[in-house]
Amino acid sequence: MALTPEEEERLWHTLFGNGKTGLVEEVRTMQRSLYANPKTGEKGLIADVAEIKRIVIQIRALWWFIGAVVLLVQFLQVVGVIGK
Repeated sequence: MALTPEEEERLWHTLFGNGKTGLVEEVRTMQRSLYANPKTGEKGLIADVAEIKRIVIQIRALWWFIGAVVLLVQFLQVVGVIGK
């Protein structure tokens, strides 16, 4: 499919901008937000999500541990090892 010169110029301006941000620059901006940026030292959104995931896993593990301790104490009370 051949483009007319007007269509080609419009496509070029859409991709690379014509006095405003084009698609190529917008994609670069999105990538800088998603991934770590060594120039600024920012971690990026992907690193933030990984950190939040790690914290959620730690909280879940803590709740499992607390639940296990409560069950153990209740069991020991029923058996009579510790006072009621």
